[in-house]
Amino acid sequence: MHENYVSSTADNDIALLRLASPIIYTQYAVPVCLPTWNLSTRVLWMIRLHTVSGWGRRSENGPTAQILRRLKVPRIRTQDCVDESGVVLTQNMFCAGYIEGRQDSCKGDSGGPLVTQYKTTTFLLGIVSWGKGCARPGNYGIYTRVSNYLEWIHNRTKAFHLQILVV
Repeated sequence: MHENYVSSTADNDIALLRLASPIIYTQYAVPVCLPTWNLSTRVLWMIRLHTVSGWGRRSENGPTAQILRRLKVPRIRTQDCVDESGVVLTQNMFCAGYIEGRQDSCKGDSGGPLVTQYKTTTFLLGIVSWGKGCARPGNYGIYTRVSNYLEWIHNRTKAFHLQILVV
């Protein structure tokens, strides 16, 4: 968990897990790449639709999904998100979704990925963080901006990578 996480605002809503055993990749469990800051801000942000996935609820009061669900959502300009939905965002957050409330990430999806396909590579752009309900008209989903944490991620994982290289 990020050492500067603020529960009242959900700022710095990011954590890293160290797994006891390796992940077995399948069609449902695939690796994603971390973009460089330049790629993220200059290229990936310009792509209109991104994919969010998870096993969360399909509607605000509905049951949890029994299969992995995915959804294409547009990233929303920060000022448009604030103006249209009245949320307070930090520089570590961004909005994605539909103002009409058609579809959204929901309870149980938090911590899941928002990814972007660029050429033949899938990049992690965001992490499901919070929202006002699920798919409510007038609201967007709020995501953690992964590009703001690249140095934090690398600093906390480099010792682990070195250990792997030595062994």
